[in-house]
Amino acid sequence: MTIVAKSNRKLPLATDVEKWWAVATAWGYCAMVWRAGAGDIGRTMRSGHAVLLKIVAAQQSLSALCRQMRRDFPQAQRQRGHLGPAKRSTGGCNRVVLLAKFLRGYYASDRGGSSLDAPIWAEWRPYLEMGGLSNFAQSVLRLTTQIPPGRTITYGELAAILGQPGAARAVGGVLAANPFPVLIPCHRVLGKSGELTGFSAPGGVATKRAMLEREAKLTVNVRRG
Repeated sequence: MTIVAKSNRKLPLATDVEKWWAVATAWGYCAMVWRAGAGDIGRTMRSGHAVLLKIVAAQQSLSALCRQMRRDFPQAQRQRGHLGPAKRSTGGCNRVVLLAKFLRGYYASDRGGSSLDAPIWAEWRPYLEMGGLSNFAQSVLRLTTQIPPGRTITYGELAAILGQPGAARAVGGVLAANPFPVLIPCHRVLGKSGELTGFSAPGGVATKRAMLEREAKLTVNVRRG
């Protein structure tokens, strides 16, 4: 199945600025990349002008993360700052701070796959850069967000839900290129018969297994509590 990008992608304005922020977590460093209008910098954006371009999954080395960012987003400005109220370092966007806190909390030892999944998705859903993705790819990603912590589904099952039972391989291709890992939990989608297959995040299948095992354990603890 061929996935064709849409041709009506909304292009950024000449005044838009790309930014990225490294977030230190218990599993290493992850990054968020977003685009904001130059006029929004330093302003609290209640109406929302920041558009999320990518989440880079956690990796151990900050220097490796910086190299990746220079390669993939050479024009993006690195922002520095601490988690807290919206500040100039995040382009003044409360949503950016909220996402940074979510990522740090997800990788923390006591909160992986927490009940924050739904609120953070609802907050960012209108502001994800998906303009270059086909309708099929967008449907796959949105459906994946409905998989709760502690649960999994196979590529084939997800394709069947979408009404395309023969598109398991295409579903896998979309999730392998997922631009928003953790926020869109592609690690909860498995191969045929439930086997763990290739995972594009640092650490590969071992990272996928660790995320699933941790979510399952935490989900059981929440239910017992």
